[in-house]
Amino acid sequence: MADPGGVYWISHTFQARSAPEISSFLAQTGVQPAWIDALTTIGPPDLQDAAGIDLKKECLITRWPEPSFSQHRILHSVLRSLLLSEFEMTLLLTRHAAVLLASHLAVGRRNLSPIAGFPVFSAFNLRNAPLLDQVEASVDARVQPEIAIHALLISGKNLKRPVKKGSAFEPAAWVSSIHPESGIADCCSVVDVLQTGKKKNGLAVEVETGGLVVYTALERM
Repeated sequence: MADPGGVYWISHTFQARSAPEISSFLAQTGVQPAWIDALTTIGPPDLQDAAGIDLKKECLITRWPEPSFSQHRILHSVLRSLLLSEFEMTLLLTRHAAVLLASHLAVGRRNLSPIAGFPVFSAFNLRNAPLLDQVEASVDARVQPEIAIHALLISGKNLKRPVKKGSAFEPAAWVSSIHPESGIADCCSVVDVLQTGKKKNGLAVEVETGGLVVYTALERM
């Protein structure tokens, strides 16, 4: 059962780069386009025909160019809008993935079955200390009780993968980044690992060139 006031990951796909593919994805998920009241696209012009999937006229469409910063930032903005009940259901599209997100209101109203929730999502400025120690401190400061991470993905341009031995993340399985430039695809990969491995909590972390660390935690439902 969805927690009151929560926001949820309903479904995703790596194959939705055109209006017909998006429509097929929604049909397979059991979601009617008219239920979606916000569409956010990140990427090239070939996604601009996404408005042709029979969305209702009132649907708010936000289009971002390929950002020079982490896509996690856009995801977090979408999550906040759902948490504040500004929207009930959002379709998030990038050149690499499509994700359907919903508020607790939509989950109850549409009888949806989320596959993941968001225990925490945040960001911090990287300091002169081990990256994973800083991630652990940031996550623990925002989640009570503390959660154990079972799947971990770290990405960033020219970033050397940190050593997790001796850290709180040592038991976590590494998740590979299929599209290192896409934080949204990274989150999809973490959800897939949680689903297939029947693991509980996963974490996708991206370190921007300027030193901002942005992360999204996902909990399998």
